[in-house]
Amino acid sequence: MNIVDIIKVNTLEMSKKQRIIGDYMVHNQGNIPFMSLNELSRELEVSEVTILNFCKQIGLESFTELKKAFQDLIKEKLRIPVKMKTSLEELESTKDAYTNAINIQKMNFDRLVQNNGLQKFEEASTAIKNARKVYLCGMGVSQFISQYLMSRFRSIGIDTVAMDLEDFSLYGHDLVNAGQEDLFILIAFPDYSVETIRLHDYLVKENMRFMAITNSEESEIAPGAELVLMAENKSLVFYNFLSNTFTLLEILLTVLSYAIKDDLMENLNKIFDTQGFFVDHKLE
Repeated sequence: MNIVDIIKVNTLEMSKKQRIIGDYMVHNQGNIPFMSLNELSRELEVSEVTILNFCKQIGLESFTELKKAFQDLIKEKLRIPVKMKTSLEELESTKDAYTNAINIQKMNFDRLVQNNGLQKFEEASTAIKNARKVYLCGMGVSQFISQYLMSRFRSIGIDTVAMDLEDFSLYGHDLVNAGQEDLFILIAFPDYSVETIRLHDYLVKENMRFMAITNSEESEIAPGAELVLMAENKSLVFYNFLSNTFTLLEILLTVLSYAIKDDLMENLNKIFDTQGFFVDHKLE
């Protein structure tokens, strides 16, 4: 986790003044590396001791260490243009760009096949079809993947909820009512969101059933998962394209659909009959 994630994780345990400090830092990340302890103290109208106690609250020994963490965060955010610049400098032609982009996608696909054999997809399908309810959990781009997967699951008769991890008042009800018959599917890729990691830690603590869709078995949402489906999304210029993740989902959905083929065909026939009823009445 980066320094902003660490601050967010510790928010509930902070005093009112410490929360003010944390909120300022989250929303003024670019300023912190260039401020002295005295300057920040005057800016926030809190004592220097309060700021130092804040540092200890989030596991840091000094204000200097805090500034270093924000410097590292800024460097991390600069990785994308640096990667883009470096990659483009190494390309010699449009054909070179085209060929390299295809080769990277081939590599991603090869690793997907190596990391996810048929048995994994069969086990995942069994877990999903036998679950009373499936909860899909992700933040940022992973939340978009959750929404996509929810629509596909529902279309084949899987009772599914896509949880909004930004608002505990919305998903807290789901957590309280979930049981061992239910299945959570956590979705996260670098940089892993603090909200998804927090949910992962809760599920492990409460011994709840969950699967992970992520990039590696070393992912922060992998420990304790019944199953880890892995998709690497390396690319030539940008970080974390989603093409390989959707390839993974396509395979999962196909294997799952076959696993519930009989029930699915029965439901599809009912849907066609219902659709015919409404079409006939519309024509009338």
